[in-house]
Amino acid sequence: MRYLLVSFLVMLNIALNAQQHFPKYRSPLDIPVYLSGTFAELRSNHFHSGIDIRTQGVEGHKVFAIGDGFVSRIAVSPFGFGRAIYVNHPEGYTSVYGHLQRFSPEIEAYVKQEQYRQRSFTVNLYLDSGQFPLKEGQFLGLSGNSGSSGGPHLHFEIRDAATQEPMNPLYFGIQMKDFIRPAISHFAVYPVNDSSFVMQQHKPFYSTVQGWGEQHRLPDHRAVELNGTFAFGIAVVDQHNDTPNKNGVYLIRLLQDSTVLYEVKADRFSFGETRYINSYIDYAYYQTNKKRLIRTAVDPLNKLSLYEKSDGIVEVRSGDTLQLIFEVLDFNQNRSLLPFTLIGIDPDTSQAKVIPPGILVKAGTSFSLEAENFRINIPKDVFYKDEYLLMTCETDSLTGVETFQIGDRTIPVHKAFQLAVRPPDFKKPDKLYIAYLDEKNEISALKTKLEKGFLHAEPRVNGRFMVLADTLKPEIKFLNFGQTKSVSELTALKVKIEDKETGIDTYIATLNGEWLLMEYDAKNKLLIYEIDERLKQGENYLRIEVKDQVGNQAIKEVKLLN
Repeated sequence: MRYLLVSFLVMLNIALNAQQHFPKYRSPLDIPVYLSGTFAELRSNHFHSGIDIRTQGVEGHKVFAIGDGFVSRIAVSPFGFGRAIYVNHPEGYTSVYGHLQRFSPEIEAYVKQEQYRQRSFTVNLYLDSGQFPLKEGQFLGLSGNSGSSGGPHLHFEIRDAATQEPMNPLYFGIQMKDFIRPAISHFAVYPVNDSSFVMQQHKPFYSTVQGWGEQHRLPDHRAVELNGTFAFGIAVVDQHNDTPNKNGVYLIRLLQDSTVLYEVKADRFSFGETRYINSYIDYAYYQTNKKRLIRTAVDPLNKLSLYEKSDGIVEVRSGDTLQLIFEVLDFNQNRSLLPFTLIGIDPDTSQAKVIPPGILVKAGTSFSLEAENFRINIPKDVFYKDEYLLMTCETDSLTGVETFQIGDRTIPVHKAFQLAVRPPDFKKPDKLYIAYLDEKNEISALKTKLEKGFLHAEPRVNGRFMVLADTLKPEIKFLNFGQTKSVSELTALKVKIEDKETGIDTYIATLNGEWLLMEYDAKNKLLIYEIDERLKQGENYLRIEVKDQVGNQAIKEVKLLN
């Protein structure tokens, strides 16, 4: 009975929040709302800061202001939200519309003017209240796929205007059909210390979860045998009606005998804390299995504000029988449950204490190491808890290339640390860079500088690193036009630019000697010039200059006929 009362109060709180405390805005689109992403959904290195609204698989749907206000900011970037508009509302909120294809004509003209003034495709423009005042339902632009978007959709946010903290947009009146309960797929038990064991092991216990609807269970309703102190984890997704997307949930709670031990709720967070997701989840399991389990343990340096209660640690001794239950809700109060039983058994004294290899780096303390060919400086707030870091330097017998091992890729890193490597003898040392090697031996270049005889980089990941040389120029390819070819029938010129090692650093386009605005679609490696009055009648001369991260430069020129 007590459990049912607690659950009812939680649902009532959600309903009261939605009904009493937030203004109701119109939808930013005039099509039915189906979500491909929910607020605080688990993403790579961050929590999703808004909702993703599906746009029927296409670009070009009209996007509208959700309420009265004014355009406070306009951003254009090859990455992130791409083309984005920020609108301040008198109620104290900011709405954000990301991945737009283009802006309304008056905003588009203003942005283009600023891009030419700043001589940059990437701009971040802050405006006062009198520049673009808005009424509810006023046209802002067209939905698109710009920036780092993986497909056509509208990324939509509502922020607290005073703090710019994102808030759950579903509190503000956006509705969609949802009668589907969250689905719990995996369960985990984590020994908290070396004297704890589960299922006769000093390592985490993982299990699939069975069931559907409200009731979930461990296979065969099995109890978990253990002794010591433990945290727990679950993998869970939510779906809405009439859409296949598997999204994040709103609330997760762990209860013991109707007492709430642990609770997280997707109401709001700050961008400064979003990387704490790597402590929030079982990061090692994600790195090896590509599935995110949310943990009830809270690491010492995890400052995430989504935690409503963070006592998700349970002690179990021989003879104990404990009943616990995970409760998961989506925003529309569809609920799923996973009850499980813990049985305390006699401690296993036969297993030796396992000490991880490497050097112990304690949470909250800095660490430095100097070796003959490399130096490492780790600030005090890089790791969320104490970590053992294995640090080695090995030389490949065939290539002679040195590989530096710093920790393990399964250990999350909150902020960058400093890595300095003495470069090998090379006739062009300014073309050397530090690279990261992932589990598939695929290479990612780190931004590297040569200083006082060392190559310096600031990784934000543990694992393997090596020094490589990039002596190849970027590639430039004219796609829909060529030398002395007529372009009079075209509406845009398209150029592919690519660098296969360190990546594109800068590009400059000029037309008849004047700086030319070309949109950079980074994910498709495209520069696009929408033909305007700058392309004059007769002969024109287009010049593209591209540099990579180590300064290799490519230049390509073409004479155009119009």
